Amino acid sequence: MGSGHGITADLLILDGDVRAVIDGNIFEFADQHAIRLNSNPKDVELTNNIFDHNLWAEVYRATDDTVVDNKNFDDMKQLGFKKIENNKLADAGFPLNEKWFNVYLNRTAYVSGKVQMDEWNQIRDILGQPMIATGGKPAKGMAPAYDRALAMTLCRKMRR
Repeated sequence: MGSGHGITADLLILDGDVRAVIDGNIFEFADQHAIRLNSNPKDVELTNNIFDHNLWAEVYRATDDTVVDNKNFDDMKQLGFKKIENNKLADAGFPLNEKWFNVYLNRTAYVSGKVQMDEWNQIRDILGQPMIATGGKPAKGMAPAYDRALAMTLCRKMRR
């Protein structure tokens, strides 16, 4: 467990000449990528994992800026993994600590501003384009570390 003030914001980084079996994990609530793949995927097995609520990508292949997110999740099979099967997008269903989750939401959620139906927004509306708002608030803060005691209760539930 870190302090939650790291720079990378990835849950798992595969670097260099690594051979790995990534099996039976839950990748959820990453600030950036669930998996940052800097290694050759032909040496990596990715099986039986759950991905959900990751802000940028489920898998990011840095060598060519390939992004696999929740919209193109099935494309993960084309990244060239040695073995890839039974990975899915799903909510793990873990109960989250409300205080932690409020910090997470404040850090990740943009608060939109007010839309004024001026001439430009009227034209955008007619064309089916999104309205432009003013006065919004960007997300702020750092990734909060999840309390170790709370994290351990999740691990016990996984073993059952």
